[in-house]
Amino acid sequence: MKKKINYTYNIYKTMKKQLIIQHIKLKYSMVYFVILFIIMNSCNQIPPVDKVFKIIDTKDIKFSYNSKNIIQNEGLHDADNDLEINDPQELRLSYNSKTTILDSNKRQIEFHGKWINYMNENNTWKEINPDFVKTAKGFEMKEAPFQVLAPFYADEPAVFNNNNRYDVFTNEIIYDKPLEQTIQALGTAHVAGKTETGNLGWGKAQYVVYPNAYPDIQADLIYWVHQGKAPRLRKFIRFNQILAKNTDFQFKVIYSDEVETVNDGKNVTVKLKNAESKRGNGWANFYIWDSKGGWAKREPIRFDFEKPMLASATNVPTDPNEFILTKHIEAAYFKTATLPVFTDATSTFYPDPDVEVNTVDGSIQYNTGSGTWASGYRSAVSGHYAYPSVINTDFIGTRDNTFYLQRGVFLFNTSTLTSNASISSATFALSVLNSSGQNVSYSFGGCNPASNTDLSTADYSCYTALNSQTEFAPRSSNITGTTTFTLNSSGLAAISKTGITKFMAREGCDFDNTTPINNNVTHSLSCYFAEQTGTSQDPQLVIVYTIINVAPTVTTQAVTSVTGTTSTGNGNVTADGGATITERGVCWNTSATPTTANNKATSAGTTGAFTPSITGLTAGTLYYVRAYAINSVGTSYGNEVSFTTLNVPTVTTQAGTSITSTTATGNGNVTADGGTTITERGVCWNTSTTPTTANSKGITAGTTGAFASSMTGLTAGTLYYVRAYAINSVGISYGNQVTFSTPAPATVNWNNSNVQEITLTANRSLTFINGKSGGLYTLIIKQNSTGGWTVSWPSNVKWDGGIAPVFNTAPYGVGSVKFVYDGTNFLDDGVRLDIK
Repeated sequence: MKKKINYTYNIYKTMKKQLIIQHIKLKYSMVYFVILFIIMNSCNQIPPVDKVFKIIDTKDIKFSYNSKNIIQNEGLHDADNDLEINDPQELRLSYNSKTTILDSNKRQIEFHGKWINYMNENNTWKEINPDFVKTAKGFEMKEAPFQVLAPFYADEPAVFNNNNRYDVFTNEIIYDKPLEQTIQALGTAHVAGKTETGNLGWGKAQYVVYPNAYPDIQADLIYWVHQGKAPRLRKFIRFNQILAKNTDFQFKVIYSDEVETVNDGKNVTVKLKNAESKRGNGWANFYIWDSKGGWAKREPIRFDFEKPMLASATNVPTDPNEFILTKHIEAAYFKTATLPVFTDATSTFYPDPDVEVNTVDGSIQYNTGSGTWASGYRSAVSGHYAYPSVINTDFIGTRDNTFYLQRGVFLFNTSTLTSNASISSATFALSVLNSSGQNVSYSFGGCNPASNTDLSTADYSCYTALNSQTEFAPRSSNITGTTTFTLNSSGLAAISKTGITKFMAREGCDFDNTTPINNNVTHSLSCYFAEQTGTSQDPQLVIVYTIINVAPTVTTQAVTSVTGTTSTGNGNVTADGGATITERGVCWNTSATPTTANNKATSAGTTGAFTPSITGLTAGTLYYVRAYAINSVGTSYGNEVSFTTLNVPTVTTQAGTSITSTTATGNGNVTADGGTTITERGVCWNTSTTPTTANSKGITAGTTGAFASSMTGLTAGTLYYVRAYAINSVGISYGNQVTFSTPAPATVNWNNSNVQEITLTANRSLTFINGKSGGLYTLIIKQNSTGGWTVSWPSNVKWDGGIAPVFNTAPYGVGSVKFVYDGTNFLDDGVRLDIK
């Protein structure tokens, strides 16, 4: 049943296949806003806007990094001048496909081998537009996985802001902070830039050029966002005259955060320092090429990427985030080169300098120049050349007398389909530059290269069942322009709904294992690959399908913002199963495999990432968590993750030391911080049991480990109770309780006798009075039947060696010590007696 829903969409006013939103209708004194969706055809004809159309069943439209959605005329019809959309909340976006609604049941999805969409700040997929727009800041490019600000003048810095929000390798949103890279071409003149459209070797594209930025050598500086397999920022120097001598060209590069680099001599990996971050700026291999050979005939150049040093003996870096890129261009290259000559410096938005998407296209060639046809055809043979990153080349071909065979490989990430797609038909389209030979035919079948992102010569034999092959598409002859191959039932079965779809293309003689009959004639076809700029000429796989409703697909990410009693759950509904999501969230329990029957927290919305709050937890407890989503088919759970809530610290108390009548030292040990930083630790004491910090306390700096705290203001002859404590964000914890007594005062009056005896019945704090200067005094200390008692000595007792003697504390133990009084201090004369 249809339901009317008003939606607001961006207005696109380009002259290609875009959408137009228009029309305001008044009815019964109320204002109704309706949306007109229509596709402008290849003739750039804007359709009339005096009607409002119905759109039937837009659910299951999916976008990805190499896809985009278009509502085709077949999916529109005029009905009472109202716009009705069936289940538009099911609209799904990703990076590599576009979906066209054919009617209420069928959808058509077009896959690319490259990024064609990017995720914006609202975590919404938008179509990539790599063109620069002149603004008050400079020349800005904002519609890609990164942003670029090219300066007004060549000698000013450009800014490459790596704020990509999606990792296509793990299919996860990137939450790391952006990494900004400032690039300034050194040695350039103050030349104004301008936008220009031309062919830099990858097809027609728009870029910013600074004409004659290097006036002494008549060279231009160019900034260009290349929309190949993955978008990247390329900085060109275009030489318009022969370079007379070897010349170094430098770029000053500054990063917004401290980074670490790996330079293997070919390219440079740059990523945030001391962080497991997906943020980085890889510098791809540095090359030089001329107009005749083009990129296919490029040659590597020497370069340095290093931190500048101050002119001092200490070699202190000028800025830990600053580097100098130096490109060494040799004049010898220009002796045989055709002008203009190009050299580039390329920045990627991943740390990987050779970043690909999930798939590769290219070709593998077998070409011995001798031998037999069978030696090149047989399934076990390996090729001699692999071309995994090409713009265009002869990718399918045969020749008889030199036994030349070349096979094309095309991979597409078709996981946007999901497993509940029922495929009815599919086509494979190529934009062909030219073909040679007569009555040449081409066939497509499955393959399985060793890598999804690269090709090697061994992949020449990756064709599925070479000797019992299945043709996936009918043949075409004398191909030119955009050519479409229709997949047969075997081809449809080879399409992966949840992963990578892989095709290999071969010329008819190669497919049939028939030696070409025309002597020394090459049968070949050249076409554009994913590295071609733009999205109109790269290979495309188009699939028509319907959705069979199933339960949603949901994943669980690690729990964040963990405290002692709360945390944040993280989930992502990656597919709604073809039916509206009615509830989503996370569930948790203290045992494995939690369900919604345990504890749960819901989150508004349908597909995409969500972050519900988890509350009511117990500190220091292990929990198991699963994200879930519910539609009309049922409930689906994501993978299980676990986390432990933070806890109060673990602390122990040791016996007090250095006890006097008014002071002592409390001892403790924080053996665990509970998972979060210790903010305070120490000991607390009181004359009654179970002291807390609300009584008396002594604080000691630090976090975990043993510590000692001073206890002051004590009363002589008093029993004290002591506990160590520690505090973190979760709360406070106390150690075990210990006790000690401050010694009771005892006065020794030397007027009574020069030899005196004390029997200890408790700890005592001694005081000496009435000593005579020059007098020799002896103190005998006895333990009672209990023993274990100690004494604290007066401050004017000075010990030999600075250490007080330790006497026997056994029951009835006896010790003695002699002093000489100098009128101020009682000096230990070293004579001691310890009787057990």
